[in-house]
Amino acid sequence: QSRGLPVRLPTCVSAPEEVVDLDDLIRALIYGTDTGDTTAFKRGEPHPRGSVLLSYLDHATLALSEAELSFPALLELCQSLSTAFAFVSSRVVVDPPGSQAPPVQGEDDVLVLQLWGEQSLSLRRSVAGLPITAPRPATLMQAVLHPGDALFLPRRIECRSEGSSSHTAMGNNPAATGGPSLYVVFELRTADHSIGVSLGKQLNDALREEGALSKEADAFMRSAVTKNSLPDRYRGKGSSPTEARAELESMLQGFAAELAKQVSAAKLRKHFDDRMETLRKEQSQSASRRTSQIRGHESSVILSTSIVRVARGVTCSCTPGEAEAHFKRGTETLHLPIARSASWLINGLSDGKPHVVNTLFCEDPLERLCVCQVLASKSCLEVVKL
Repeated sequence: QSRGLPVRLPTCVSAPEEVVDLDDLIRALIYGTDTGDTTAFKRGEPHPRGSVLLSYLDHATLALSEAELSFPALLELCQSLSTAFAFVSSRVVVDPPGSQAPPVQGEDDVLVLQLWGEQSLSLRRSVAGLPITAPRPATLMQAVLHPGDALFLPRRIECRSEGSSSHTAMGNNPAATGGPSLYVVFELRTADHSIGVSLGKQLNDALREEGALSKEADAFMRSAVTKNSLPDRYRGKGSSPTEARAELESMLQGFAAELAKQVSAAKLRKHFDDRMETLRKEQSQSASRRTSQIRGHESSVILSTSIVRVARGVTCSCTPGEAEAHFKRGTETLHLPIARSASWLINGLSDGKPHVVNTLFCEDPLERLCVCQVLASKSCLEVVKL
């Protein structure tokens, strides 16, 4: 009972780092590029780079919709929340270290669960619809979300990020202390839950159900009337347009009353419950399929436990702290612009020896996987099969 106000819920999850595993995340993000579930944003705008991994390396935020299909723990949370909110879906959001997105305002009631790193948020009521000269709404809450904390955000509350950071090692590398901030957005109440949408869906089903209406009402509901066709259809020879319109109005009211008999509070509740139950079943079935679908893509995904080396016939050089790496094959040299934070990782690969990915130095463990995946796609890196 928040009465339209945000509520911070500390320590809702005891082991947040176990909800979304780093390797499971990279699998899901890469698979999501094929299904359209993975998107990238920077400064509030879409960030197309051909690869969401390149977008992340360019300091863009990544989002994975329908995340519960890829992570069993999130599916369990969605199903648990559905007992109170009928149907709940989730979205995973990954912010690069130090990112700061523009203010966002949701149209749904959501629950934000922080899993990796932490983020500072400032919340206030939306300024949408206020005159320019009106006083700006005061800050309702300033909160710092730590791993395991949750925040209930009612609709039309403006959320401004004051910055994110990570203070926990990820990816089994004690040196990795500058990882991303990762949180999950659970959509609790959406437009699909509203009375208007529910009523429209029930009426739509009633119109499609055979025998729900009389043949005359069914034919009338499926017909269309224009100004030119009105005289021919709704008045006899010699009748005036006023009489034709009155006949049409009478038929409309009569058949609308017949349709209205299909609607009651009990029927609307049952239709809503059945619709939500169908969505929950489809959600569980889709999650079961998604597991096998992701595994089918696993052979092309570099994980933190993969063993990699510079591709045969390629030599690599990169000075720590520099913003460019050099890959030479024969007489051709690829001069690759990189983030300085990735230079130590590539320098470690330059010896040409096999390395376990999570032993390569990079403060952001997700950046480490993205760099290796991108280098492999450019045939500069190869996976060593044991």
